Amino acid sequence: ASRVLFLWAFPVAYEGFRRGRMDANHLLPLPRRDASDGRQECFRAVWRRRAAVSESGADSQRQRRGRRVLVPSLLAVARILFFRCMLLRFACAVFSYAQPMLLHTVLRNMEASGDGSEDTSLGTAFASVLLAMAVTCYWLCWESYWFMNTRLHSCLRNVLMHFTYRKALYIATVSSSGYSGGSLQNLMVTDAMRMATSYPCEAVFAFVEAMASVIFAACQLCFLLGPAAGLIGASVVATFVPLSFFMGRALRKYVKRIQQSRDARGTLLLEFFSAMRVVKCFNLETLAEAAVAQARAKELRWLRLRRALLPVINFVANSCGLLG
Repeated sequence: ASRVLFLWAFPVAYEGFRRGRMDANHLLPLPRRDASDGRQECFRAVWRRRAAVSESGADSQRQRRGRRVLVPSLLAVARILFFRCMLLRFACAVFSYAQPMLLHTVLRNMEASGDGSEDTSLGTAFASVLLAMAVTCYWLCWESYWFMNTRLHSCLRNVLMHFTYRKALYIATVSSSGYSGGSLQNLMVTDAMRMATSYPCEAVFAFVEAMASVIFAACQLCFLLGPAAGLIGASVVATFVPLSFFMGRALRKYVKRIQQSRDARGTLLLEFFSAMRVVKCFNLETLAEAAVAQARAKELRWLRLRRALLPVINFVANSCGLLG
């Protein structure tokens, strides 16, 4: 109940309001299973075991196997959280599909209750209770799922950041590695944070749920309104699928360009900050400001394009549901 209703946050917020300042020792203790040390030990053990297996064989086979070591190692660390998220998301889908069916049953029983039959009244009351339970259970499962999903991606982010930092300590000592300080910083912060900000597991769940929803909606339309309604709904979905596909590709392109522009701007800032004495000595402030402003202008351009595309995607998604 504390996790679902976020009751644990009220004592922390009151303590911060009373003290005016919060330190690390005033926060709630982090469970051992979510601490970075335990996750890192598990990840390093799995990584060494899988890397040792990938080193055997020919060079081409080792290269192909080495590319497939990271994802299974991450999944081995967060396997329990991942399957809990799957079970909770499956429960959310079941309760979500049950709501329209129970609502249809309630409305049908209410329409047929004009004859005063006691069995129909009992069926309506029972279906109403089930509908209320389905709505409540959906909300509880969704809150629990989102909490578990946040834990999952926080675990993946911490493991990637720590692992990249340890590798960066080795790479930085090699003069001919070709890695700059800016690229290592991007690896440790930006690229590792994408595991938490992009929510890849959530994307997989959403894709599977979308496919199941299309099939379930077509079956419900055929059952309630006849085969013609199901065929019309399927044709509407088939019409909007190409639009959604191409707009999704455009959105991914814009997000990629935004990240590239952000990396370029971060690299410029790091270079100018590292050589600030040279910039001040040769009066290069105007040049530095112009270079950063140009990189920022490119980033804002892709941000504006993404912002302009999002309303179109929302319109297409809402129109598909309305027309279907």
